[in-house]
Amino acid sequence: MNKRGIIKIIEAFIAVLLVAGVLLFVVSKNSSVLETRQERIEEIQKSILQDISQNNDYRNAILGITAEQELSQTSAGKLGEIWLSVDNQIPDELEFKIKICVLENICSITVYPEKDVYTKSVAITSNIAIYRPKQFKIWTWEK
Repeated sequence: MNKRGIIKIIEAFIAVLLVAGVLLFVVSKNSSVLETRQERIEEIQKSILQDISQNNDYRNAILGITAEQELSQTSAGKLGEIWLSVDNQIPDELEFKIKICVLENICSITVYPEKDVYTKSVAITSNIAIYRPKQFKIWTWEK
């Protein structure tokens, strides 16, 4: 039996195992960083949507609009306040868009950035006097 051949095979097998181990470590580390970023953005979005949905003035403003509307810093009245409230809660390294849509319709923005976009929405259905269900949706991505 050729002992040198067996030793070479064992050395090659160990080298393959080492390379595979290093690759698995690097890949798992990168995916955990991505998951952490996603979780952080998701928590920010949840907090914003909870604040909006629990503020009666904001709820009334959202229920008061009759057509789809994308909010911006130039939005008037309470809708402008809503945009400013969201802007104050979003970290500087993120950009966002917010839109109010009829609940039954698909709610989307016109142009999506060429990046990973994270979105969440909340249903604002009624107050004491009005039943006009709306969807308040936020899209977030890194700058």
